[in-house]
Amino acid sequence: MQPLRPQDVRAVAPLTASVGNGPTLAGSREPLAIAPSARTPDRLARIEQATKVTDGAFAVLKAALRPGMTEKEAAAIIENHFKANGMGLSFPTISVFGQGTTDIHGVPSERRLQANDIVMVDIGARFEGEDGPWCSDVTRTFFVGQPTARQQEVWNLVHEAQKLGLAKVRPGATAGEVDKASRDFLKSKGFSIPHAVGHGVGRKVHEPPTIQQGSFTKLKVGDVITVEPGVYLSRDGFGVRVEDILVVTEDGYRMLSRAPY
Repeated sequence: MQPLRPQDVRAVAPLTASVGNGPTLAGSREPLAIAPSARTPDRLARIEQATKVTDGAFAVLKAALRPGMTEKEAAAIIENHFKANGMGLSFPTISVFGQGTTDIHGVPSERRLQANDIVMVDIGARFEGEDGPWCSDVTRTFFVGQPTARQQEVWNLVHEAQKLGLAKVRPGATAGEVDKASRDFLKSKGFSIPHAVGHGVGRKVHEPPTIQQGSFTKLKVGDVITVEPGVYLSRDGFGVRVEDILVVTEDGYRMLSRAPY
């Protein structure tokens, strides 16, 4: 999903569909505690179903991508896959190429895929069956052909930042600790993340807890969250974001998304 920017996290609202302005403590950026909607095994199973279909969409798209294909055509392939599997959309599909990957809010256009292009796909199938809806949210950035040395460097650093954030996920850890691990690493390499590093997922694609700077919200067993660092370099003509969805467990976390990187 389009990541939460600083101005968005106060309302715990996505960029594409309002979740609503939650009440906050006076003088605090933290929303009052709102129980995430996914902390039961049956509800988690619905999110896992949606995530499995989301993972499958990456394989379908990669098999179909060809130079000359437009971003809108790529989005249609993804959405048709969701529909064929009985799923809706958790949010509008993001499938962008080249310069389009520098836009956090990337919207598919008539831009055509070039040889040796970079591709960013941020998607989520939505379970619509009994007790629905239940969302998913996964992002992959990959190359069609050969990346430049600069692209590969940034891709590697963003993925390392995600690993460091994931390593902080455990019951009792704060959302701020997870954000800090990813953010500080990229800062040490000369890059910044212009949005929160993650968010909760459930009936809505953006729910508490928000994985943001300075958050003292403690992660709990059963929380379903994303970890999604990103770097966007307009002057270099590309951006990189990676996002996985996971559930907090007694001993850390269990990854729900499995799409290859």
